[in-house]
Amino acid sequence: MVNEELTERLNTLTLAFNENSNDVVTCFEIGKVYSKLKNYEEARKFYKKALILKPDEIGLNLSIGLTYSEMGDFDNAIFYYEQILKHNENSEKFLKIKAGAYLNIANINYFKNNFDKSIELLEEALSILPGYLDVYVNLGNCYNYKKDREKAIYYFKKALEFDSNDLDARHNLAYTQLVLGDFKNGLVNYEYRILSPQTPFTTEYLTFEKPRWQGENLDGKTIFVQHEQGFGDAIQFVRFFSELKSQGAKVLYNAPDTFFELFKGSNLICPELVPPEIYKTDKDFESHFDFYIQLMSLPYILNMNPNDIPFSAPYIFPNPKRIEKFQKFFQKDNNKIKIGINWQGNPNGDKKRIIKLKEFYTLCDIPNVSLYSFQKGTGQEELAELPADIKIVDLGQYFNDYSDTAAALTNMDLLISNDSSMAHLGGAMGIKTWILLPYFPEWRWGIQTDKSPWYDCVTLFRQKIIDNWAEVFQEVKEEILNKRVRKNSDFSKKSTFSTPDLRKVKGNNGDG
Repeated sequence: MVNEELTERLNTLTLAFNENSNDVVTCFEIGKVYSKLKNYEEARKFYKKALILKPDEIGLNLSIGLTYSEMGDFDNAIFYYEQILKHNENSEKFLKIKAGAYLNIANINYFKNNFDKSIELLEEALSILPGYLDVYVNLGNCYNYKKDREKAIYYFKKALEFDSNDLDARHNLAYTQLVLGDFKNGLVNYEYRILSPQTPFTTEYLTFEKPRWQGENLDGKTIFVQHEQGFGDAIQFVRFFSELKSQGAKVLYNAPDTFFELFKGSNLICPELVPPEIYKTDKDFESHFDFYIQLMSLPYILNMNPNDIPFSAPYIFPNPKRIEKFQKFFQKDNNKIKIGINWQGNPNGDKKRIIKLKEFYTLCDIPNVSLYSFQKGTGQEELAELPADIKIVDLGQYFNDYSDTAAALTNMDLLISNDSSMAHLGGAMGIKTWILLPYFPEWRWGIQTDKSPWYDCVTLFRQKIIDNWAEVFQEVKEEILNKRVRKNSDFSKKSTFSTPDLRKVKGNNGDG
């Protein structure tokens, strides 16, 4: 709908432009619409025409620079930003533009990992415009990358002093608190994600007339848990359904289709799975539950801390018939160490988590090891570029859903994965899993340690230098060569569910 409105406005503006191509306002407005449509080439063309028509409108350089930045042409972006910095004027309007130029050049340095330079430029922006909220947020981001998290928290909180509802500041503060293990404050701030129109993976957060659960008694009640964010999040957080059931609740969950069979066979989860979009198609759906809650709000409402995370693993079990289906793929390698690999998750997620398949080539010359690709979808195309001397078996082509993936995974002695749903699946199944983390990891993996409070079977390998995966893979290779991997016993023998010891979590009655 938004694009339709923008297209309609563009048509109206184009008619006006055809009548008078020298109207500065029309040119500028057309540029704005093209920018919103992410057609930066056309946006830049109209911004430049507006600047030619009115060279003293110095702020147009900011708009032009932004189009170059969005296209990744940072040199040209900086050229236009610097035209602003060369200009001298003391009006309030110009000082805002000048501070914006410093901010945008700082952002370019941030993306180039030049954090000290970025901080220097951001401080210049603050000297011009002391209340510039975006500058405080970006300073926090820079200090996070420098691993000075106390300063990062300081600047995020400073931003919130100017606008307590700023969602970027709130989200980044939550991340920093959570990565430090401060779940008490971090989970409170993480709740603000529900207010954001720009939620991860385009989650549509729902509201109903029925109350949102705040920790009330669930005995004899039905609670609808809304799926949100990525597949890995689903695998990680469904463990909390067992806690809801232990409180006497019936759990409804609109799981993505790809999880239906896998979750149905995993007794620990025990929800009643409903179609993903049922709340849109069934007008009476709300009559089937007493409370609702978002999936990733469960740790907050349950008052979780890092020492109270329930059900490390295994709590997901594939269908034995599916396991049998995939065993034929591995018979020739029964005497070898079988290693599953995965290098990319959601392509719209954090790009720093993506690893190129070629990084795994260094593992291919390890004696008595066979590599199996579990990559499905984006990234799978890299298998077509394998050198002749590199052998990696493509299992992903046989996967129809996560039940297939899980069944194939039971045959692995080790899973090596980037931070993606595959890593969570290995952890939730109790498979020996090595997760390769970027320099700036997701909050759930904490800092420094190679262990995870979420999964006992997981070992974390962290980048020590930004974007340097070669060093990580050398460490992984040495671990394999030092015989840190052993042949697993037949997983199908342990696929019968048994209840593990529970680490109970206490309910939160909504008082934060």
